[in-house]
This record gives sequence, C-alpha cells and structure tokens, in this order.
Amino acid sequence: MKTKMENVEGRGREQLLPILSKWIKPETTIHSDRHGAYFNLEQYVDHCIDHYTVNHKNNYVDPQSGAHTQSVESNWRHCKNSLPDQGLRPYMLQSYLSTFCWHRHVKENNLDPFLFFFGVHCRTLPTIQNWQCTKLVAVVIVSLLNVVV
Repeated sequence: MKTKMENVEGRGREQLLPILSKWIKPETTIHSDRHGAYFNLEQYVDHCIDHYTVNHKNNYVDPQSGAHTQSVESNWRHCKNSLPDQGLRPYMLQSYLSTFCWHRHVKENNLDPFLFFFGVHCRTLPTIQNWQCTKLVAVVIVSLLNVVV
C-alpha cells in the first residue's frame, strides 16, 4: 500500500473527489467508512472498480465484505505522532505530511534514506546530468567516509 497524504480545506465531496481522482490508480478497490463524501464513490472516480464500506457504528470490519479502514487510521495515528508537539504552523502541514510519507516509503521498501534521497533528487532535477549527479553522490559519500574514519 502506498501512503499519500494531502492537506485539504474541507471534508466534502467537492474537496475530496479531485484528490482521490488524482491518486487512485486504474482498477483500484477502495475501502472507506460511510462518510457522506464517499457515497457512491465508484460513480465519481474513474479508476475505482469496487468500493466497499464499513459502518463504524456497527463494527470496525464489515462482516460481509471484509472492508476496513484500519490501515488508514493507523497511518494517520503514526503521522500525528510524528508532528511537532508545539509550534505546528498550519502553512507547514503539507510539508510535514509529505515528510511522513517519504519516511514511510523508505521504511516499507527497506531503502537507504541517503541514497534514495539523492536518487530522487537526480531524477527530478532536469538541469543536472546523470553523470553530474552520480559524481555528486560519490563526492558526498567519500566526504562522509572521511568524516567517519
């Protein structure tokens, strides 16, 4: 499961549908609670092939479909725990969410955070040639080795 988090102004269908449409891949099955914005979601999101819901007033896992939102709830709990205790600036919230998602991706895929960061950096900056980026990574690694030794 890939974790994506986005700061939104509201929880209505008008705010959520464009975000869901942007991130949901073809032939995705969606599990959600019964929040009104998700009602008949499969009719509004092109890539959604199945949409299962769970009524949290009755149970946390739907006994018929197996639908649950426990993964989402767990991710949100971990994300909230990673936020600063004091001094959280609302305009910085998306940055905190993105940082959490990046750390989660690195951990779930057993990646080296340092090398992964430079790999992403080299792919997203068109002005840096691949050989320059490779050279930059090598120089930084050598510099770090010199510091460690």
